[in-house]
Amino acid sequence: EQIVRETALQIATYAPHSIIIVLTNPVDVMTYTAFKASGFPKERIIGQSGILDAARYRTFIAQELNVSVKDVNGFVLGGHGDTMLPLINNTHINGIPVKHLISEEKIDQIVERTRKGGAEIVALLGQGSAYYAPATAIYETIDAIFNDRKRLL
Repeated sequence: EQIVRETALQIATYAPHSIIIVLTNPVDVMTYTAFKASGFPKERIIGQSGILDAARYRTFIAQELNVSVKDVNGFVLGGHGDTMLPLINNTHINGIPVKHLISEEKIDQIVERTRKGGAEIVALLGQGSAYYAPATAIYETIDAIFNDRKRLL
């Protein structure tokens, strides 16, 4: 927490018009720490976990239905792990509610897999942490902001 606080203070001092993207776990707590320390408006502090978790959630749904992930619209709120909340009632595949296409039992399995997604990737890598997906999420966030893509991430 101290590192995030000190970094946010330095950013506020040397780059007062910047946007801070926080990826450090626990993301919700660290994002709030950066927000308080920087004094930036809430619109310029972004916690990354929802974007990453939503990408995993949409991917797992796409895999289950054998469709492109681009056809899946779904979001995840909350922190990483057990506190995340996929918005199942607002998840659609080409406009069709996911509940019309996948059983409740299978949706529950997808939600659980999403919650454990980081650990699954680490196990597949065999060492270190899951860094490919977070790097991609950061890239998508920066691209959306820098190029004003007006995307919902």
